[in-house]
Amino acid sequence: MSGIRPIVPMHVIAVPDPAMSAARLAHAHAVLGSLDQFEPQQWGLPARVQPAASFIGQPSRVPRRDPTRPDPTRPDPTRPDSRRAAV
Repeated sequence: MSGIRPIVPMHVIAVPDPAMSAARLAHAHAVLGSLDQFEPQQWGLPARVQPAASFIGQPSRVPRRDPTRPDPTRPDPTRPDSRRAAV
């Protein structure tokens, strides 16, 4: 942001490195300590949705395929009648 100002109207929200000079943040409309502090509703944006990281560790709803059984979506190379016809 070193002296560059946007031509179109926009808001500038900074999450700077703590060692960054305060002078470089002069054009920012808000300075946050982390992105966790960002509230999109304050800027006319829709509210946050639940982050994907919150789903980590929860059981999957998709059943896993048993690797010891043949995959029914693939042809069995040991059976000639199960091969797909060439298109």
